[in-house]
Amino acid sequence: MVTLLDLDFVESFDISSSETMTVEEAMSTELYLVKKQTPLAAVTKEMLARSVSSAVIVDANKHVEGVFSTVDALRALSDLLNES
Repeated sequence: MVTLLDLDFVESFDISSSETMTVEEAMSTELYLVKKQTPLAAVTKEMLARSVSSAVIVDANKHVEGVFSTVDALRALSDLLNES
């Protein structure tokens, strides 16, 4: 998965080299994996601690079921604030 942090990394290079750089060279290889039963508060706290913009949601066999992003976190926060 290519994240905003990865894109910032690529943009830090000379423009001429970024045109030939591959996704493989820019992508993150250390993924933050969580199960969908993990509490939202724990996931967002760990995302902040790791400075990552997404968590990969996996099942017991580590098959990808989805992605939880900072946009998803903001949507959840908005929903909570609008409930009040």
